[in-house]
Amino acid sequence: MPYPHVLMSRLLGALCLAALTSGCASSVIQNPGWTQIPSPYEMGDVYPEFATQIDMEGGATLRCAAVTEGRLADCRVLKAWPRGLGFDRAALALTPRFLIQPRLVDGEARRARVQFTVHFSLGPPPAPPAHWAGAEPTPEALALARTVVARWPGRPTPVPASLDVDADRQRWVASVIAQVDRDLDAGMREVAALGLARLHSREMLEMLTVGQRRPPESSDPARQQSANDRLIALENLRAARLRQAYRDRYGRSTLVSLPIPPRWLSRPGHRRPGCAARKASRRRP
Repeated sequence: MPYPHVLMSRLLGALCLAALTSGCASSVIQNPGWTQIPSPYEMGDVYPEFATQIDMEGGATLRCAAVTEGRLADCRVLKAWPRGLGFDRAALALTPRFLIQPRLVDGEARRARVQFTVHFSLGPPPAPPAHWAGAEPTPEALALARTVVARWPGRPTPVPASLDVDADRQRWVASVIAQVDRDLDAGMREVAALGLARLHSREMLEMLTVGQRRPPESSDPARQQSANDRLIALENLRAARLRQAYRDRYGRSTLVSLPIPPRWLSRPGHRRPGCAARKASRRRP
């Protein structure tokens, strides 16, 4: 991931909201209960890579067989959104982590079908860091910090082998990431050097320039975020550029975060029409 210090806390806060629906067949579980759902960590593990880079949420609707012990089998994707970003495959990867209360007939567990939706959420975005209120580094300290940053691999970093996008989009997405990273590399290095010089003494920077030490972790996360305020702003710009490029290439409709629910779901207290009522309505002239 391009900026784990920004994304990780949001990935760990990902939520799985399984909204169950049922069809006409009596073998479809009505209002089932989950005895196990994936944890936020497990959802973070399968969250599509490129979707995290462009700060995009999504989901998929699955239909599965619920076997007698409560596990899901023979799952297939009915729809996924946004299209092409891999939320369909991510949802399928989570199905072993679901357990459902078995359907009982005369006290015996029976095989049934279940349809549900998995929503992937990054959680609320972090608050922007406070602007740096400390003293700005001297030109000498900033020069030392630039020397340190010049030793880092920096960008453009190798594009991950799998971005979790559809196969027909993989090459184009990889090329766009490489281009955006090349465009922003000089600016990223400069603001990274500024943050380093703000946080550390001249003596520490001198040791870092010759590789005697690694930059120590700050004991004050808020101060570290504040010192890197410009770096975080540039990382947000990177995500915005990638997101815009994807929208321009594949259309605005691919970046709709959540589908509009059917009217019967959006009206409080309104029940979905029963099977007999729906069949009767279709027979009307």
